[in-house]
Amino acid sequence: MRLSKSSFFMMVAVSVVAALTVMFAFPHGAKAGEKVVDPVQITDYSGGYWEANGSLGATRNSADTRSSIGCSLNASNSNGNWRGTCTAINDKGETRYCDFNANAGGGADMRVAVTAMTDSSWLSFSAGPEKICTWLTVSNNSYNPPPQP
Repeated sequence: MRLSKSSFFMMVAVSVVAALTVMFAFPHGAKAGEKVVDPVQITDYSGGYWEANGSLGATRNSADTRSSIGCSLNASNSNGNWRGTCTAINDKGETRYCDFNANAGGGADMRVAVTAMTDSSWLSFSAGPEKICTWLTVSNNSYNPPPQP
């Protein structure tokens, strides 16, 4: 069976339209198996406010020797007090940290968030000039890379 010129051009046009539809409907490709490399980022705002975020695994896997991000909890068994600190250092060596504790509003919720962290979590936190954490987000998703040895 031979196609006429008009049938051939119609098939080509339909194929092009179908390909363009797929390209624009899914501009970033498929999401299955998505992997995100998110090194430490620090953003400064006016009035001394800032935020820091990044993936623990991506930061550990980065080629630079400066970057780090994470949180720690410290507790006393003598009085039941505890405090937490989150710290980020980007590839330029810029450092931001903030504290939270049992006596600060929201400190207990931040403590729970820190305990949910894994070595492949994505972490985001912010503070103002007083260096008291104003928010803390821990995200555990399949697209966060695990640390490599």
